[in-house]
Amino acid sequence: MTIIFFDLPSTLPGNAWSPSTFKTRYTLNYKGIPYTTQWVEYPDVEAVSKKLGIKPTTTNPDGSDHYTLPAIYDPSTGVYLADSILIAEYLDKTYPDTPKIFPHNTVGLQHAFNEALETALDPLWEFILPDTCPILNPRSNVYFRRTREHAFGMTLEELRPSGERAVTRWEELKKNLEKVDAWYSKVDGTFILGNKISFADIVVASHLIWLRKVWGDRQEWKDIAEWNGGRWENLLNALEKLSKKLGIKPTGRKTHDGSDRYTLPAIYDPSTGVYLADSILIAEYLDKTYPISSPIFPHKSVGLQNAFMVAIGAMVSPIWQFTDLPAVGILNAPSAQYFRTVRERALGQSLEDASPKGQYAIDQWKRLQENFGIVASWYASTDAIGPYFMGDEVSWVDMVMASYFSWLKVTFGENDTRFLDIMRWDGGRWQRLYHDMQRFATIQ
Repeated sequence: MTIIFFDLPSTLPGNAWSPSTFKTRYTLNYKGIPYTTQWVEYPDVEAVSKKLGIKPTTTNPDGSDHYTLPAIYDPSTGVYLADSILIAEYLDKTYPDTPKIFPHNTVGLQHAFNEALETALDPLWEFILPDTCPILNPRSNVYFRRTREHAFGMTLEELRPSGERAVTRWEELKKNLEKVDAWYSKVDGTFILGNKISFADIVVASHLIWLRKVWGDRQEWKDIAEWNGGRWENLLNALEKLSKKLGIKPTGRKTHDGSDRYTLPAIYDPSTGVYLADSILIAEYLDKTYPISSPIFPHKSVGLQNAFMVAIGAMVSPIWQFTDLPAVGILNAPSAQYFRTVRERALGQSLEDASPKGQYAIDQWKRLQENFGIVASWYASTDAIGPYFMGDEVSWVDMVMASYFSWLKVTFGENDTRFLDIMRWDGGRWQRLYHDMQRFATIQ
């Protein structure tokens, strides 16, 4: 069953930002435990917690209960729980077959590490809190400002150090992180326990990802990333690479039970913190995020090319019945079994039975050729300008078509008569397009 993870949203790409909640996000990711995120604005945390029976994590100065995130709900046990370190302890105990967050009975030591790190980071708050407020949604922005200004007894603008004090406090932070670096240096490896991730690393990385998300390319982040031989940026990157679940959203629903369906491709962009799946959404994101590169959707054609995806899906649909069975043979054993299971469930019969035969196969192949002929006529409308769908400009459509041909070559085999047949269709148009697009097919 899927855990519900309660997190704080922002205006940043990917939404997540909080160092407190990232501790739980990283913990769930590293353990590979399925979860979905429920976003809760700061002013709603108390009401949501009380409604769900989530206990307060501390008390306010006036003695009243104080409710915080992260929190989780585990439907497999019925448990609601807040506080990142308590959640990590719970997940270690409840899911013993997942990687330990507190290996080798270090839970007490890591509680102490957490306290020591907070002390070391004391100068940081003056720099990062004023910059955090603007990345929050309006209601949370107001709450964050009010509560932080009450806690510090001054406005966030007054909290931010300037002049000689800024230089002094920044140097204090650097020296404090040198102490933390010395703790890490006691053993060989990237993490505090050498080559094994533990909660201490997650705590450090959660603060680092917060700084990187808020500051981006500003000098403050560049300084910290470079300190101690680049340890902190290396630690963050290493932990993210080892996280098994990345919070990537599903791309659809499974037809047999309506549950979330996750597919590839997916990307992670460390410059923005964005995780994203679905090839056309990735292409749209890359066009918007990296506008100086060649556009995939030139001349604002993204809407038209999304419509093309619907049309081409219908046009090539006869091919699936020819490719499903040979696709099993090119996959590694676990993927082959998965592929067979989901396809046979969708088809309601074995792949062997679904594979076209006799006159039906001939008719379906002819239908496929006719459909490709229609697509070829679309291409032909700009032949006088260039070989691509938009004349002399490569666009998403050309990449989609070339991807189909690459897949058919791998699935059928480059000498298979079916692949060669398609390459000859429409005066060899598809062979020319396929070979031209190979310049973009580099695997890195």
